Formats: sequence, structure tokens, C-alpha cells
Amino acid sequence: MCGLTTLKECLASGFEAVAFDARDTVGGAWTYQPVEPDTDPSTVKSAMYDGVMLNSCRDTSSFTDFPLDPARYGDYFNHRKMSQYLHEYAHHFGLEQHIRLRTKVLDCTPLNGGASGWRVTVQAEGQPAEESIFTAVCNAAGHLSSPKLPEIKGRDTFKGELLHSHYYRRPGPYAGKKVAIIGLGSSGVDIACEIAPQASEVHIITRRGGWILPRFVLGKPCEAWDSEHPGYAPLIKRVNNSDE
Repeated sequence: MCGLTTLKECLASGFEAVAFDARDTVGGAWTYQPVEPDTDPSTVKSAMYDGVMLNSCRDTSSFTDFPLDPARYGDYFNHRKMSQYLHEYAHHFGLEQHIRLRTKVLDCTPLNGGASGWRVTVQAEGQPAEESIFTAVCNAAGHLSSPKLPEIKGRDTFKGELLHSHYYRRPGPYAGKKVAIIGLGSSGVDIACEIAPQASEVHIITRRGGWILPRFVLGKPCEAWDSEHPGYAPLIKRVNNSDE
């Protein structure tokens, strides 16, 4: 997402710009990538699982210069619809012709500390590496493209399956199993809800408590009650009245 918006703003400012992406389509982390038993983990750049639904609503999830159409997008929608939206964004602003897909960035070397530009080495799929000089470089690779697994005492001696949520795709493989989910983030809660109906046991392990809120509160998206939103005042009044 940040790569698309950065490219769009550079072009709008009159710069000559090009974006490189190792994958075969735009959308970054929102582009679903299947994971099979023989899949090379190093090639998995998306953490999207089959059942992903947005945790933020439509009106807080769109770009200000390209709002989501409420006639085609519900208050909350799945990752495939979000990927569709990003493709529509790229098409609307004419970004596709400035994006080189299936092209890996191998190296970025500053020249004279960056004062003289950057030497960028890229390699298109099935082609030899090539070098180009750019005035500036923006790294928009995304912090979710590679999983980070913390050091946990006893992890190396654990006899069961150990899986980072980055590689989780569907609940079927966990039917009848005893599952522990470490972390109370959005993916942890989502995956627990998916696995629970099929697993024999599901335990969520977290260092501290947290509030788990539904997507809708009193018939409105949860974000509609944000303190900066005009609709917040009636909710406060209703809560205060309930204490009388």
C-alpha cells in the first residue's frame, strides 16, 4: 500500500518514478498467497489467510483521494475485496505503467553518501541483473513481508507443530487438536475464532489483558464511536443515563 501511494505522489509531483515488485501483481500483503506443504517459506510474502476480514471499517480504511464506494464495499469486507480496491486505485491513477512486476531489487548503493544518487541493481524474472542510477530511493517493502518469531524458552524441545501465523491459511488442519495461540493481536484473535469450532481445545496466551471489541456496536461500526467522531456524544449520554 505504501509503495502505491508513494509512487502516486511522486508522479503527481512531476518526478520520473518507477516501482519494483518481486511478485506478479500489485497489492502487497493484501494479495493472498497459498501455502502448501511443499511451499518454500522464504517465498511467502503475504500473511493473508482465507478468512481474513478487515478489522477497520470501510470509512477508515480508504485513501482520502480515492474513497471506497459504499455501493460496492460493505462496512467490513474480506482481503480479496481489499486487494481489488488496491488494483482499482492503481488503475485510477495510472500507476501500472510505472510498476515493474516480477522484478527483485538485489542491491541499493548510495553514491557519495547519497549526494550523487543511488545505484540500484534489479533482476527481472528469468533475466540477467541490471543497474540503474536514481536520485532517491524509497523502501516500501513492508514490515509484514517476513515473520518475526521471538525466542521462547523450550521452543527447540517442543514436539508438536510450531507455526507462525504468517503461514496459517485455514482451520481444517487443526481439527481435533489442542492448540495454543501466543499473542492477543488481531491475527491471534481471528485465528482462535476460526480454529475453536474444530479443535478439541484452544488456549490464547498473552502477557497482559485486552479489550476484544465487536465490529459493530449499537448497530454502527466500532470506529463510529471514536472520540473524534460526532456520533460519540449520543453514546456517552446513553452510558451516563444507564448509571442513573
